[in-house]
Amino acid sequence: MGPGHYLALLEMKMAMAMLLSRFDIVSVDTPDGQEAQELEPVGLTMKLRERA
Repeated sequence: MGPGHYLALLEMKMAMAMLLSRFDIVSVDTPDGQEAQELEPVGLTMKLRERA
């Protein structure tokens, strides 16, 4: 993995932190119904609920 990969992971973490400051994760689903894997995010769907 090169430096660009680590920068992309950092940016994703920052974006998730910003989202999760306003929303709660209700569910995360995969196309095949299996448990989500950290390094295989392709096709994930996430349901969010805005925090009160």
